Amino acid sequence: MDSKRQAWYLADGTTDPTAVSPPEGMKASRISTDKNQAIITDKEGRVWSWKPGGTPVRADDGSQPYTQAVLAGGRITAVSRQGGMFTWSLDGQGRPGQPGSTPPRHPPWNQPAWTASH
Repeated sequence: MDSKRQAWYLADGTTDPTAVSPPEGMKASRISTDKNQAIITDKEGRVWSWKPGGTPVRADDGSQPYTQAVLAGGRITAVSRQGGMFTWSLDGQGRPGQPGSTPPRHPPWNQPAWTASH
């Protein structure tokens, strides 16, 4: 992302970045990529999926705003503005599934007392 908030993508094996053409009015806040696509979180907290040669499409269900999202293992994992972590998949047409919350994890030395084994 450059200083004017324009998102760019560098495809495998190329040296020239390609500009991502966002929908009218969309302003990118954060972007993460893998070798096949980019996940963009905009200033309004919406999540977008973009594949080179295409146009970004909404990748969240609109139920809440997110601060950041990443694509890992074929699933989108995002942090909500309230601090919750959610994960979902896109269907074959790129439509989002229902976000499911991810329970917090505590390292063994920081287990809440009610979960500690006796």
